[in-house]
Amino acid sequence: MLNNINIDDDAINNGKWFKLGKTKLKIAHVSSRRFKKAVSEKTKDGVISVNDACKAMAEGVLLDWKSVKHIDGKNVMYTVDMATYALLTNAMLREFVEKISADFKNFEGV
Repeated sequence: MLNNINIDDDAINNGKWFKLGKTKLKIAHVSSRRFKKAVSEKTKDGVISVNDACKAMAEGVLLDWKSVKHIDGKNVMYTVDMATYALLTNAMLREFVEKISADFKNFEGV
């Protein structure tokens, strides 16, 4: 039954941690207020560019990360600009974030 679904509102809006290999990604649901606002601000005439969509994801869905390494082995600190770049250039990352952020089951409470 629909009324038996226990969604964690905090996780929806502020994200929760998911593993992708050795990396941990803090991901919010696509219905989060932050993501909706970012998409709304970047949509023009009903269209959003790929660049702006990735920027909106970095602002409202992919909120943080741990253990992200540069090719030289150094840690990459999370910033919205770095997350935007990563989402634009790494299809596996972008698809993982899209899949996790779109599924309410990933944000069920206990």
